[in-house]
Amino acid sequence: MTKQHLAGKLPQTATTEHILSVVRDLAYVQWDPIAAIAPSHIIALWSRLGSFRLADLDRLLWREKKLFQHWAPIAMIVLTEDYPLYYSLMKRYPESLTKSWGGQRLRARKFLAKHTELRNRILDQLKNGPLQLAQFKDHVKTKRNPDGWTSGSDVSQMLSHMQMSGEVMVVGHEGLQNIWGLSERFLPSSTKRKELSEEEFEVEAAQRAIRAVGTASPREIHYYFVRGRYQNLKKAIERLKKELQFIG
Repeated sequence: MTKQHLAGKLPQTATTEHILSVVRDLAYVQWDPIAAIAPSHIIALWSRLGSFRLADLDRLLWREKKLFQHWAPIAMIVLTEDYPLYYSLMKRYPESLTKSWGGQRLRARKFLAKHTELRNRILDQLKNGPLQLAQFKDHVKTKRNPDGWTSGSDVSQMLSHMQMSGEVMVVGHEGLQNIWGLSERFLPSSTKRKELSEEEFEVEAAQRAIRAVGTASPREIHYYFVRGRYQNLKKAIERLKKELQFIG
């Protein structure tokens, strides 16, 4: 409970540093703008901080850019200081997807190979500034995908793939609509873009998951952070065990 910030006293006045501390200790906060009572990311932060200013969260996301929105495989708010973790997955996308993603890796390969010109047109349009989905010239409204959550348009699918590969990212919101921009222009110049090896990534990610939940089985680590992206989690855990024995 303590690891998840669900025990102990709430801060008297929650600041941006408190928000960053929660995201850092949890590794991520799930993002969902749909509000039954309130959006899930607001509920997650409120339950751990009490009252906090929504403007502070917006500032961290869109102005100071100490946080950013990513997808893995849920929409989530993550730390910009952790960018090397995500960058490593981005550079290997879609090969960084594991079998737990079903046929997504194969579908991604086929879609990206078939729509190279669409990708190039999206990049060209974003060079002129951020855009909402409906503002892309190639966007055509279609029926929603069977999952009920995503647009079935090729532009929408391509943006999702390009977010996973790190070329584009959400740079703001207009109501429930994402505003898309080029990652290289949005991220601070100080953002580290070090590509970790697959083993380095898995050790670091597993360590973050264990810190966040306190104790966890391999299945729980795999599910918690970063979900469905471990190629050899057993090897990563064995390395962590050896490092702990060496320290001890």
